[in-house]
Amino acid sequence: MISTKYKATLTLAFQPKYPTYTPETFKRTMDKKGFLLSQGQARTPMGQSIPLEAFSKGDIIVIQLQNPAVQGAVPQVVFQILNNFSLKIAYDETVKELLSELKLVDSAVAGIDIRILVYVPALQDSLKSLSSILKSGMLSKLNKKFPKKNLSVTSLRLGSAFPMGQEGLEIIIEPSASNPNAEFFINLHMNTSSLETFMEFINIYEKDLIINMIGTLLGDDINAIH
Repeated sequence: MISTKYKATLTLAFQPKYPTYTPETFKRTMDKKGFLLSQGQARTPMGQSIPLEAFSKGDIIVIQLQNPAVQGAVPQVVFQILNNFSLKIAYDETVKELLSELKLVDSAVAGIDIRILVYVPALQDSLKSLSSILKSGMLSKLNKKFPKKNLSVTSLRLGSAFPMGQEGLEIIIEPSASNPNAEFFINLHMNTSSLETFMEFINIYEKDLIINMIGTLLGDDINAIH
């Protein structure tokens, strides 16, 4: 059981190359595995509201969602996992089995999108921590140019490429908008078409990965964060 001071939302989206199941098969599979159906609404990039069916069981929600970036594509199968830092256990015990039932085997998957949003408590003022990674002289010069503005670093963005493309990793670290002086959020986004790359990632992802990331980048005392 993880500490309540850490909050995480993990989203895994699998893009099929071609249909491997029907809508009826999808519903039957969710029902057979004990997932409960609820009706909702989703908003398209154009601002339109569309009906959405979500299937939930415990801390896992499963939906079918059209990828707006791929016109005419088969809907993605999206898993949202709440407050769970052991992605491998969730994948092995639930996700992998559901993908098998839907016949979404390796050869039928065109791409995998991983998004992880984690809230982590800060040991010191979040803005000061982020600002500490920038040469203090640069901030001083900028603040002289813009007096009374008290500029600081409000976001840290790391990426393997820009724009990210279909194969890449991006990490954004920012203070929490609701509690900017005492809490960070880390937004990690990875795209891959390689199941091997995906499996390597879920094998290393856990609470310690996030904590060590904070400690390495911002110099916080890792033992104190624990």
